[in-house]
Amino acid sequence: NFDLLGIKFSINLPEMKDLNYRPLLIKVRNIINQWKQRKLTPIGRLVVIKTLIIPRLNHLILTLPNPSQDFFYRFRKRIISLFV
Repeated sequence: NFDLLGIKFSINLPEMKDLNYRPLLIKVRNIINQWKQRKLTPIGRLVVIKTLIIPRLNHLILTLPNPSQDFFYRFRKRIISLFV
C-alpha cells in the first residue's frame, strides 16, 4: 500500500475503494457538522457543498473505480442533512 496525491493505492481493488471512500464520508460528516452550527442561508449552504464537499468527491471518482450505490446513498443523506 502507498499514498499518492491523497489517494491510497492497494493491490486489491475492492480494498482500495474502502481505503479511500470511507474516510471521505467521515470528512464530509465533519465538514457538515462544522457548518451546520452556523446560521447559513440556502445559498450559503450550496456554496459549502460546491466548494468544500464536491471537489473532494470529484478527486476520488476521477482516479478510482466507481463506489457502490450504498456510498452514494450515504453521501446524499449527509448532504441533505445540511439543509434540515
